[in-house]
Amino acid sequence: MDKLFEIILLWIKENISLVTIKKIKKVLLFIISITYATPAFSQVAFYYHGIENGLPEARIVSISQDSTGFIWLAGENALFRYDGNQFLSYRSSNHNSLSIPFIKINTLFTDAQGTLWVGANNGFAYYDFLRDEFIKPVDGWDLTRITDFCQGSKETLWISTDEGLAEFDIKTKNIVWFTGKDTLKTPG
Repeated sequence: MDKLFEIILLWIKENISLVTIKKIKKVLLFIISITYATPAFSQVAFYYHGIENGLPEARIVSISQDSTGFIWLAGENALFRYDGNQFLSYRSSNHNSLSIPFIKINTLFTDAQGTLWVGANNGFAYYDFLRDEFIKPVDGWDLTRITDFCQGSKETLWISTDEGLAEFDIKTKNIVWFTGKDTLKTPG
């Protein structure tokens, strides 16, 4: 390939002006770089998953991937975990081990530690992988609608709610409100 490139450049030098040579060099280098880069891009694949091939609901409101590689999808009526082959449903139920403490989920977020957080119309929770369950870290949020999460420091989350913006300390479980409510919510 290098020899062919040299032959082409020699022919160009003999037959074309210096300005045109620089332009042609740039074009040839671009073509060669695309040729070498193409195999890396050709390994990307996209797969469509709709209701007809396994997706339990048509409308998905939020998507996140946890540290173990699971893809989590929040639907209108349930939460779904996708392992690359099949979907596992988590629904709100008192009689099901795979239940979630929410009826309507608004947002999913994976923090810097790889923990999945779920925000809903009645509070928030995180997923405990070892116990395969969702845990509400604080009480008193049953009437608070969570709209989004954002990573603060390594140990804090910013929580956007219908009552304002709050900073949640993951270790101490303390919450400081920056807008809206002017009280400090703590567990218990």
